Amino acid sequence: MLIAAALLSLLGPCGGEVTTVNIGLLLHDESLRDVADQAISTPVNKDVQYKTFYRAATANPINAALDLCESLVQHRVAVLIVTYPVNQPEVLPVSIAYTCSFYRLPIISIHTRDTIFSEKNIHPMFLRLVTPVDAEPAVWMELLIYFKWRKALIVTSSDHNGNRVYEAAVTQAANNNIQLSGDNFGFYNPDAPDARTVVQRILEEQINIVLFYGSDEASGRFFKGVYESNLPISQLVWIVS
Repeated sequence: MLIAAALLSLLGPCGGEVTTVNIGLLLHDESLRDVADQAISTPVNKDVQYKTFYRAATANPINAALDLCESLVQHRVAVLIVTYPVNQPEVLPVSIAYTCSFYRLPIISIHTRDTIFSEKNIHPMFLRLVTPVDAEPAVWMELLIYFKWRKALIVTSSDHNGNRVYEAAVTQAANNNIQLSGDNFGFYNPDAPDARTVVQRILEEQINIVLFYGSDEASGRFFKGVYESNLPISQLVWIVS
């Protein structure tokens, strides 16, 4: 709603006439429709009224892009608000983001945290209400500084998000004079993590603080393997995403 109002302000004064701003809703849960309509209907400017166009988000990325073109873009929406299931593969929001970029249509994502959407040369029209996952190392560093821990290990998934989190953590650790290890073993396959091998190498390093990043599903698989490894892990402190 705020984005739509900002776009309208760029067009100049309304001259006393009521202007209608169309807002697209691409939501994975129909129950969110009433919530969105109620929020958008809240008056912002007496000369502006908002009209919403709703479409249920499909799990197929190609169909989702077609639905966006056929059901929302044709209504000349000024901004698109989207939600996806938390466990939705990254390909779906990427499909929607590319389509919106083609039409120069601003998109507001409610909870997408994938780091790829921070690359504005690829997704210039993408906005979000939550921080990307590679912002988490800043919190990790504050915790390490608070507890006066100067050494830590980092373990991340070997995917795009994991790489970005790793790079951000290494940079911020260097800026805060914190020794960060894990460059020789700190990545695991999120689909088939070899947790036992990773934990064995952690124990060899003799550093008890472990910074860990992974998606919900990948983390579940990893820590299941950790506890099934029967390795002496009771002395390890895990700081997880």
